[in-house]
Amino acid sequence: MKYSLLLVLLFVISCGEHIPLSGKEGELIPSVNLLLMDSSSVINTRTVYKSGPTVLFFFSPYCPYCRHETESILKSINKFKNVQICFLSVSSLNEVRDFSRNYKLTQYSNIQIGVDTAASYLKYFSIDHVPHTSIYLHDMRLRRVFSGGVDADKILSIINDN
Repeated sequence: MKYSLLLVLLFVISCGEHIPLSGKEGELIPSVNLLLMDSSSVINTRTVYKSGPTVLFFFSPYCPYCRHETESILKSINKFKNVQICFLSVSSLNEVRDFSRNYKLTQYSNIQIGVDTAASYLKYFSIDHVPHTSIYLHDMRLRRVFSGGVDADKILSIINDN
């Protein structure tokens, strides 16, 4: 519990806008298990992939940049119809559930949302602030990472340029 609270505080304090290269471009999508909102089902980020682009969006429910990016994606959701979007967080299940309800994320067939209980994504990318968005193309290889807020049009431009 202490660890979870500390991580949430870290992300709220350090959420921001930075766009460096990750050094992992070209690598396969990482294997991250996510606890889903029903609190018993688990999916893996590699199973989210369905022969098209996949966007992994690491967020904190309290980060204003994360909320803005979520709103941007949802405003353009029709443009993401062939893209799988996976929202993942290390926040508590209840906090993530509230975030999901607030944005009605479960109504979209191409969106999954879950808790990374092992903090695997965070460790894989050595994340020090949120939001963190990684874009994987049809070959399941990393094309681009955005460390900090990004709008839907920028995500779509990376997807559509390939």
